Amino acid sequence: MLLRVLLPQDRFGLVTYASDARVDFPAKQMTADHKEAALLKIKSLHTRGQTNISAAIGLAAFEMQAIENPNDVRSIFLLTDGHANQGVCDVPGLVAITKNCFVSGAQHETPSVNHGPSPFVQIRTQGQAVEEAVPRVVIATSAPSRPPISMHCFGYGTNHNAELLREISSTASGSYY
Repeated sequence: MLLRVLLPQDRFGLVTYASDARVDFPAKQMTADHKEAALLKIKSLHTRGQTNISAAIGLAAFEMQAIENPNDVRSIFLLTDGHANQGVCDVPGLVAITKNCFVSGAQHETPSVNHGPSPFVQIRTQGQAVEEAVPRVVIATSAPSRPPISMHCFGYGTNHNAELLREISSTASGSYY
């Protein structure tokens, strides 16, 4: 449904996650050909693994930051049952990751990837090291201002973790549904 209303100047990208996160469809302007390709990718999706929300947030933020000449409105939609059971799993840890990715000022600068051994930094929460949680982004200090990124959370199932999704969405200037 979302793809139908997007205009050619709008962008759409798709990050899916389970035990890991991956870019299934890189952000592209929604020309007729790109809409068709995105729809085919969506139709081919299937469930896999666990729920690694930290990896999803980190990779989605990384992808959004990498867009050159972003549109004025930049939003991420997180669809989940909200039961994180891989990567960072606690509410404070996931909120900290969200703040790092969306609030720390990184969304206002042009990022460049630190081409070290991994594009991700290692963080610790409750004594557990998690490497895939937060993208390693080096901020170019002379970069022009960029529009902020918001994240809107959609909880699925009668027992989804509403507290987590409310905290994440409010941290990233979004909404919870």
